[in-house]
Amino acid sequence: MGCVRRNAEPPAVAMRRPASGAPRAGFAARGAASAALRAAAVLLAPAVLLGSGCAYTAGTGIPSHITAVAIPTFGNKTVQYTLAQELTDAVIDRFVRDNHLRVVPQKQAQAVIQGTVIEYRNEVFGFTAGEQAQEYRVGVRVEVRFKDMVKNKDIWSDTIVKLQNYSTVPVGGRPAATETDGRRELVGKVADEILSRTVSRW
Repeated sequence: MGCVRRNAEPPAVAMRRPASGAPRAGFAARGAASAALRAAAVLLAPAVLLGSGCAYTAGTGIPSHITAVAIPTFGNKTVQYTLAQELTDAVIDRFVRDNHLRVVPQKQAQAVIQGTVIEYRNEVFGFTAGEQAQEYRVGVRVEVRFKDMVKNKDIWSDTIVKLQNYSTVPVGGRPAATETDGRRELVGKVADEILSRTVSRW
């Protein structure tokens, strides 16, 4: 296999808007900002909890009155018409396997996870010495909220940004992959974060 030249990774992580659209911050920039906000939230959390008087399930960040969650099909603002269902199925799978919360219809739930896929990209990330595309990067931006339906307020809400590379030729013992393979891993990353943000101790 020939040598590989990778595109430089500017703050926009090569996820460019079409020329006709207004420029916006790239996935990496938005992800970094989101991460910074979450880090600040973690630092502030002890003070907030000390003054709140809320009860939480032992070992998790889930209020004790919440035992079941509804996960309706995510909204979708992209042209990838199956992506929202793929993500919804992955989130449900994570919660069922985790078993901290039962997944039930919305009328039976004390909380709901709602999400909308805002953006999806698949772009060339690496080239061979012969200038042929060999490595690609998929990225997704999803707005998510975990809402307490008993108290009618959000427990957390955020925009989750994830990236995943895949190569169309075998690399490092890994077989060649397709966009479908890369997207499957990407969806898994988003689902894992939604579960972690919901059930982990604050």
